[in-house]
Order: sequence, then C-alpha cells, then structure tokens
Amino acid sequence: MNVETIVRYIHKHFNTEIIIIESGKKSQIRNSFLPPSVEYYFIQNSNNSYQTANFINYLGKSSKTPYLAIYDSDMIFSPEQIIESVMALRSNKYSISYPFSGNVKTIDEWLKLIFIKTLDNETLENFEEYCHLKLTRSAAGCVFFNQQIFLKVGGENKKIWQSGVRAIERLQRCKILGYSIHRANGSAFSFPSINLELATEEKFSSSMEEFLKICSLSKIELDNQVQKWETNSSNIYEYSDGH
Repeated sequence: MNVETIVRYIHKHFNTEIIIIESGKKSQIRNSFLPPSVEYYFIQNSNNSYQTANFINYLGKSSKTPYLAIYDSDMIFSPEQIIESVMALRSNKYSISYPFSGNVKTIDEWLKLIFIKTLDNETLENFEEYCHLKLTRSAAGCVFFNQQIFLKVGGENKKIWQSGVRAIERLQRCKILGYSIHRANGSAFSFPSINLELATEEKFSSSMEEFLKICSLSKIELDNQVQKWETNSSNIYEYSDGH
C-alpha cells in the first residue's frame, strides 16, 4: 500500500505527529506495517457518503502541533524540501507552504519497488531522467499550514468533491483572503496509482460551480462566508455506518 510506504518514509526522516483516517467498506491498510506512534482510525463507510473534506477538517482541528500538512498518500518530497516548507512557516513570513515548485514527476513501478526498500529520496533523484513530467503548476500533493490559519480560512470546502478541484480551490481561497504562500524548490515524485476518490459527473460539476463561486468573491465577501462554515464534530466516528 502506498500509504504504508509514505508513512514509513516520513517516520524515518522526521519525529512528527502522523494521523491517518481510512474510510470505506473495509480496511485496506495493514496496521501492523505502520510505526507504533502513528494514530490510525478506520471509519466504516459503505456508500462513500462522507467525503475527504470532513476527515481533513477533523484532523486539522484536532492536531496537537502548531503546523499541519495535508499529505497525499502517493507523493514523495525530499526531507530538505519539507524542512524548507516548515522553516518558511516558522519564519512567520508565510502562512501556507507547498514543499515543491509545482512540478510533479511520475515514477515507474520498478523505481517504486526500489524506493519501497530504501525509503531514500536520493534513489529517485539518481534516476530522475527516467521519471515522467506529469504536472508543472500543481497545487495538489501536499500543503503545509499554520494550524490557526487553516481554521481561519475555513479548513477544507465540504462542497468540493473532486480532489484536484479541492486543491485549486484551497489555493485560490487563501490567495483571495490575502495569506502569503510559499513554494519550496524541487519537484514532487508521484507513485503510479489510482485515485479512489471518484466523483460522479454531477458532483464534479457542482465542485466546479463552487470553485467558480469562490473565485468571484471579494476578500470581505469570502471572509464572511468562511466564518459561517460549520466545523466538524469532535467525534470522528459520527461518520461511520453505525451512527
């Protein structure tokens, strides 16, 4: 599983709080493969009636650290890039930071297998010529926030169902609200994977409508709107089939 590899990679290089929420009909993550310090929750949700934004907002609200990262389970950033993002936030010059320039390079399966064994970003950098440039101005993959700013901007927009739209909307919302945004030097590497967060055509259309609506608002209008957004319940199991 990609998430197991990414968590082991982060845990190898950093002493930090890692929280995972998995939602679905049954768990796909092998809990025994995760470092013991990782907080892991499985929410049984047979019909995918709750989308990712609910869980991200819960994690953002419950985080015990002053900074948080929304980290996709198929993305790899060098430790130096992650440190650059954290230091940018600690400088108080920036409220949001992306640990890459916007370039995303996809790695092949054979290189992924090597990385799983080494958990060393230099493995990818040494074979970078074999990676495929996928995106050049990406806002998806990973973003670091000052926790208080994350809550001030409204967290994740629960009217956005599609992951790519959610990433762009998040960025544009923060820009409109006037928060300073930093990007680290260097590319992101992406595992070849399938995005399981599938949106119907209707939900994709409604996500785009919400995105365009957000983009049309002034700073004052948007600030007034996000202040009205409801925060998540303090009980994450509210989103399970049993509740």
